[in-house]
Amino acid sequence: GIVMEKLKNKKILLICMELSSYPMYFLGKKLEEEGNDVAYFFTHFSEVVLNKNMVNKSTYYYFKDNIDNAKIFDVKDINLEFNENYKTAKPDMKYLAEMEKKYGKNKNLNQQIISSQTTSTTYHDRWFYNSLTYEQTLYWMELNYKKSEEVLDFYKPDVLLDLDTAEIQRTILNEVCSVKKVPYITIEYPRY
Repeated sequence: GIVMEKLKNKKILLICMELSSYPMYFLGKKLEEEGNDVAYFFTHFSEVVLNKNMVNKSTYYYFKDNIDNAKIFDVKDINLEFNENYKTAKPDMKYLAEMEKKYGKNKNLNQQIISSQTTSTTYHDRWFYNSLTYEQTLYWMELNYKKSEEVLDFYKPDVLLDLDTAEIQRTILNEVCSVKKVPYITIEYPRY
């Protein structure tokens, strides 16, 4: 339709998370047929990019087996860094203050934190989460800001396409894209 007509010869970053990743594979193939350069960003720690399982074998690992791996970005590195350091990590408050000043025009850092079930477990009745301390939450946010900037600066997309708004990585990407003037299109944008 109209959207596909406007998305020709663009660099498009598809945001992938959990089972909503699966349709992105087919969307990416369709967008490539229209002359677009398409990359994929697996943004969520629960994608379990560390180990193959029943969910990600048909998403993340399917992509890894069927798409040029240079076009796949993920948060594996920051997962490993967080897992290694979260018990003793001290967030870089100077860096986070810079991020809030630079990217906090729509939502300050605390508002961004409560957008995510993972970083605001006390506000979500999720028995399967262990609550993070505020320092651990800020450390996770710091890592995700660095990763978001890294991916956007490296790939330099013309547009991001997404199917959801869940979790801190998407909130951060939304804030960074807003400042970088990169359209972030999601069907659930009003939730932001």
